[in-house]
Amino acid sequence: MEIKICGKFTKRKGYIYRTDTYIQIGKSKKLKGAFILCNPGSSSFEDSEKQKKLEAHEGEDDYYSDVGRLKADPTIEQLLKIIKGADLDKEGGKFPIYNIFTLRNGNMNSAIGNLDDINIDKELLQKDYYNFIDNKDRIPWNIVGWGCKDNKRLNGIKREWLDYLIANDVNFIGYEHKNRPHYYHPRPQIQEDREKYVKRLTKKLNNLLEGKNN
Repeated sequence: MEIKICGKFTKRKGYIYRTDTYIQIGKSKKLKGAFILCNPGSSSFEDSEKQKKLEAHEGEDDYYSDVGRLKADPTIEQLLKIIKGADLDKEGGKFPIYNIFTLRNGNMNSAIGNLDDINIDKELLQKDYYNFIDNKDRIPWNIVGWGCKDNKRLNGIKREWLDYLIANDVNFIGYEHKNRPHYYHPRPQIQEDREKYVKRLTKKLNNLLEGKNN
């Protein structure tokens, strides 16, 4: 079955946000499971002309939005390995990717520093949070992997999400760090740890799907 990654980019007052992101396998629109990550990093459209148009758009109070297929970056490749490891690629369906903040920026320190800029659109910044709330009852499982970056501002966002997941009995798994609210990112920086992560999360997901305890 065909695999494609789709999403929406919006540029507002110089900042780019990515929302409505999902992995689509085959044609079924059924929500099969979701991933909750940190931010979109340096994600981009597959079509370079669409990406150039997005980045070139300027204006004092600019607003530009476009949807399309995205490049399968290394993080998404890791997510696909987990999906395939659980044989979910054979069934097909839709796998949303939610970010705890939607600001596109490949430099995490810079991204965190921009969160309270007066030009940040708070509604766009938290759009994935509200989209998740709207869809959570239709998603059978979620994998949390928003990373272990220890920052007061970022930790507050993580705790808000984690508190919501727990309070609403959301079915989720993840590779939990010894210090809450951290969950290891799907693509660790150390090369040797990447395959370990995939194996660990694939096992957790298979146990969840089979009704076993993790």
